[in-house]
Amino acid sequence: MPKDLPPWKSVYYYYAKFCRLGLWQELNDALREKVRVKNKRRLSPSVAILDSQSVKTTLVGGQHGFDAAKKVKGRKHHILVDTLGLLL
Repeated sequence: MPKDLPPWKSVYYYYAKFCRLGLWQELNDALREKVRVKNKRRLSPSVAILDSQSVKTTLVGGQHGFDAAKKVKGRKHHILVDTLGLLL
């Protein structure tokens, strides 16, 4: 963590609290709606796109596999985005 931030325990406390209260979801939804309106789109997307990312991992522990298309050994993350690439 950068030195100008509060201690990691304080940061994690608020991060976990915001997760429990659903504030991150509300924030993401509000920002996505603002961006969609600015781009002259409807508030709610009508299409979702499944996007994936392969991330290299170490040889130690955890689940891992091999992405033959990208020739990467590691984990694959999947997310849903709208047509503007905004996280759903």
